[in-house]
Amino acid sequence: MNEAFVRIESDLLTGPLVGLWGTLLDLSEKVPEAWTLIGGQMVLLHGLEHGRNPPAASLDLDVLADVISDQHSLRALVTALEDLGFASSGVSPEGKAHRYRRHEDGGTLVVDLLAPDNLGQRADLTTTPPGTTREVPGGRQAVQRSEGVPVRLGERTGTIHRPSLLGAIVGKAAALGIPTAPKEKHYRDLAFLLSLPADPLALKRQLTKGDRRKLRTAQPLRDVDHKAWRALDDEEARADGQAMYRILTAA
Repeated sequence: MNEAFVRIESDLLTGPLVGLWGTLLDLSEKVPEAWTLIGGQMVLLHGLEHGRNPPAASLDLDVLADVISDQHSLRALVTALEDLGFASSGVSPEGKAHRYRRHEDGGTLVVDLLAPDNLGQRADLTTTPPGTTREVPGGRQAVQRSEGVPVRLGERTGTIHRPSLLGAIVGKAAALGIPTAPKEKHYRDLAFLLSLPADPLALKRQLTKGDRRKLRTAQPLRDVDHKAWRALDDEEARADGQAMYRILTAA
């Protein structure tokens, strides 16, 4: 990439998306390490790295705190969001407080602050007391595969951490196992990620047993007529994505 910057073209984004990416850069300045971008904005960033846009844009921000490498990262991110004018949306009946909002003239910015999975019962996942955050399936491998990407939004530049392409693919497949997950969206995002340029054999060599188990959750994508594939308007990219999934899930 020229200058090694990924351009987040503000003229192609809606007002809320520009605000979200401004917030991402703000977070990267206040908390430079120990978190990674997941969710729809991660999918968008991976696409923009290859000059492609996903079929649909998410209008919220999912931030995964790397409490594995830094147990204070969750608290640091909460403080940073509060400094930026965000406030907790409240505590759910289950005691969860992972969503933060900031109201602006152009709408409401929403940030979900999350944690990796399999942390154990002793992990302190407190966000805004007494609330705690949610653990994300596939989150542990996502933070372990996190990489810094230099981005430019208008005149602003910064480094945003996101999982590698394999980490993103495995994470999206894992999300399909959440009972309340919006499966259509996750399938669409996963198909798009699978269609991005990469060496499938090189990625396959990096798979763990846990990765393979998560990828099998997306078995419906073996159907080449699945509507997630039809959402890709590039026929070659669609074929590449289908081949990628077949290779990654082959015995």
